[in-house]
Amino acid sequence: MKYFMCIVILAVIALVQADHWSPKTVDDIKNIREECMKEVPSTDEEFEKRKENDYPDVESVRKYMLCTSKAWGLYKEGKGFNADRVAEQFKDDMPEDEIKAIIHDCDEKTKEDTDDERCYHILKCACSTKLGDHIKDLIKRSE
Repeated sequence: MKYFMCIVILAVIALVQADHWSPKTVDDIKNIREECMKEVPSTDEEFEKRKENDYPDVESVRKYMLCTSKAWGLYKEGKGFNADRVAEQFKDDMPEDEIKAIIHDCDEKTKEDTDDERCYHILKCACSTKLGDHIKDLIKRSE
C-alpha cells in the first residue's frame, strides 16, 4: 500500500509540473500584441514601423518583442527561447528539426546579456531565415 501511495503522489506531482503550453491561435497572438502595446508604450513612428514588420533596435521595440515572446510562452527570462515550443507553433509550416536548428543557431550567435537585447537579436536572426516568413505571416494575420 505504501508503494501505491508513493506512485500516486509522484503521478500527481508530475501532472502538476507538466508543461501545459499549446500553440497560440491568431486571436491569442492579437490579444498578446495588444496587451504588450499597452504595457510597452511606443512613439507613433515606432508603432507604424511595427505594422510594417520593421523593428528598429531601440529599447521600446526590444521590450515589446520580449513582452510578446514571453506572453506567447516562447521565451523565458534568463533562459532564452524554447526551441521545442517554437517548433510546435510553426510545425505545419516547416519541419520541426529545421525550426529547432534555426533557433539554436540564432541563440549561439547572440551574445547580448539582457533579456530584451537577447530576445530581440534572436528574433531578428530567426526572421532573416525562411522561418521568418512564417513568423511574419502569422503576425500579419493577427493584425
